[in-house]
Amino acid sequence: MDRILLQLNNISVVYSDVIQVLKGVSLSVEKNRIVSLLGSNGAGKTATLKAVSGLLKPGNGKVTDGTILYQGSEIQNTVAGNGGCRSILRKS
Repeated sequence: MDRILLQLNNISVVYSDVIQVLKGVSLSVEKNRIVSLLGSNGAGKTATLKAVSGLLKPGNGKVTDGTILYQGSEIQNTVAGNGGCRSILRKS
């Protein structure tokens, strides 16, 4: 687990308690690796990055299922600037 920097385990994201924008997304990123997230329009790239970075606004969207681990700590539904997500937004 010490080689894994970021891990998404079967996450689902819902906007406005109604619209499911992600379902069952899993991925892992090892330390010192460069990763790209590719997909067509509407595939969920932005929703995935917002969930990871803490930029989902609590009133509009949230991770409803699964876990997001950053350096082994759970960070799903943490707002950027208020906890564990801050260091993802800048080089650690």
